Amino acid sequence: MRASRVNGTARALAQFREGMAAVDRPGPRPDRRLPLWMERLLLKLFGRPIKCAACDRRMFIGLPLVWRGELWVIGAYDHELRVSWVTTQTMEFRHVRLDECPAPERPWAG
Repeated sequence: MRASRVNGTARALAQFREGMAAVDRPGPRPDRRLPLWMERLLLKLFGRPIKCAACDRRMFIGLPLVWRGELWVIGAYDHELRVSWVTTQTMEFRHVRLDECPAPERPWAG
């Protein structure tokens, strides 16, 4: 009886570790056609700082491109953000998580 409990606990622990490793492990690069060195060079030369519309803090450096009717933002792969169109020509970026965006009603954020 005790051996089966130990095996069950070991199995559950192994599954937990696999699940956490899948969460923590960086995934494959989203755009395999663009080498990493070229992406870094493009961002260094042409990238512009993308700021949160609510708190005006820099979120990342990105390069927006429109290609085949889609908007691609090079450099925004691992960032959680909310995007909305303010006008037909202007986009607005905001933090998704409130704890990343300081405001007077959330003095602990930041």
